[in-house]
Amino acid sequence: SPEDQRRIARMRKRLRIGALASPSVTETLKDPSGQVGDALKEAFALNRVLNLRYVDRLGARTDRLFEPHFLLLNPPVWYAVGWDHLRDAPRTFRSDRMQNATLAEGRFTPRPWPDFAHIMDGNPTREA
Repeated sequence: SPEDQRRIARMRKRLRIGALASPSVTETLKDPSGQVGDALKEAFALNRVLNLRYVDRLGARTDRLFEPHFLLLNPPVWYAVGWDHLRDAPRTFRSDRMQNATLAEGRFTPRPWPDFAHIMDGNPTREA
């Protein structure tokens, strides 16, 4: 339907492609579980808040409520770019470091890319 086509077009603008991941990043890449990937995709597509545990590069674990406004591919690594309720700030999370992801009750309205571009450390991206 025309409404579905508009919804898909809006969603496609929230997919970003960046440069190839560096060798130091790809060396630490793990396969994300199907459950985390499914929950992340559903939260992204339906503008739902995601409840997850995140493991940072040093192994510290934190529980987060996160709004996945954009998905970024730095081949072969997927990132979720969005709003972190714990820090009350924009954050980028590697999908393979997410654990125990489930949909939370909340919904969000997607924000524009410039609200997040400054956290990308000069990593240029283009729309998919």
